[in-house]
Amino acid sequence: MAELKLVLNGKTVLEEIAPDMLLLDFVRSQGCYSVKRGCETANCGLCTVLVDGTPMLSYACDACEWKNGDDDGRHAGGSGRVWGISCK
Repeated sequence: MAELKLVLNGKTVLEEIAPDMLLLDFVRSQGCYSVKRGCETANCGLCTVLVDGTPMLSYACDACEWKNGDDDGRHAGGSGRVWGISCK
């Protein structure tokens, strides 16, 4: 298990998650049901969320990639940054 801390729709969330959990599955487990599992290849865009204002395909990345991420946006460890993720 891995600890994930981020801000989801303005609310700080701290959860223990499986290391291979998709960001899509994590946001849906938190009640963001507008984020969909569409094509399951990250081609159609139904799984899009905003990560610090930048559109990202949540099916294409593990939730753990956002754990204490570096400032370049995609690597675990380092700065201790808490990512802001938005979905409607």
